[in-house]
Amino acid sequence: MRQLFQTIKPLNPGTQFHGIIFDKDNTLEPRDTWRQVASTKVVTELTGKAVHQNACKFLIGISEALGNDLLNATFSTDYRVNLISKATSLDSPLSEQTLQLIEEETLHFAERFRARRKQLETEAITRGEIKTYPGVNTFLELLANKDIPFGIATQSKSSDREILNQRIFFGLTAIQSLTKNNSWVTSDEVKNPKPDLYLEAVNRLNTAYFPDNPKAYSQFFAVEDSNSGVISALSAGLPVIHIVHGDGDPLNTKLEQLISFKAFGIAGVQAIAEKYLLI
Repeated sequence: MRQLFQTIKPLNPGTQFHGIIFDKDNTLEPRDTWRQVASTKVVTELTGKAVHQNACKFLIGISEALGNDLLNATFSTDYRVNLISKATSLDSPLSEQTLQLIEEETLHFAERFRARRKQLETEAITRGEIKTYPGVNTFLELLANKDIPFGIATQSKSSDREILNQRIFFGLTAIQSLTKNNSWVTSDEVKNPKPDLYLEAVNRLNTAYFPDNPKAYSQFFAVEDSNSGVISALSAGLPVIHIVHGDGDPLNTKLEQLISFKAFGIAGVQAIAEKYLLI
């Protein structure tokens, strides 16, 4: 029989658990894989240069502000060269005014990159090209139907949530539960995504389910796939289920010792939930 999960750090005996909070990208859906492909395409469009398929992998698991700084540092020079090349083909020699406009535009590389990638992402979602991992919708529907508190804490923006809601991305009952309980927290709704995303998600679940007897952060599981996500959840005081889809990205050695469980796919997370949330 296939192993569904592995216990890494045993839980305190007698601890009661009241809910579960999921990261989204690469936890419920393989968005990071799609974004790497889209990012490569957008960089090529903007710079006019072919880049390696993992050229933007550094964006995974970091804040948008840091990502923008790295994008500009990595690609703005090539963007400037491409802008000059295009302008020269239309008007040579270039005027001082044109050169000044190019210099100013170069500073906006990250902004142009994200806008174009968001456009491609929206189109892909609309066409049904981005899907959840197998078993995700069934599991979230089960949680919603059993009235088990659950939420999503993600670095994505609220606009992404609205697009996915319109597509009934996680199943109708699950979307209704997330909406009713306001338990889908996005990075633009909190001051400091790490650890505020998880703190806010727990606070919202407490407001919706336990207004008179709020539960501790340690009584909600966090489901994460990345080193940075695990750090965020642990810093908020939540026990962590590290989910691995296929090979997945390994945690560093120190973090591996701090998580509670390693789950092999969403089936592993469901097995843990059935055991500790008494589904």
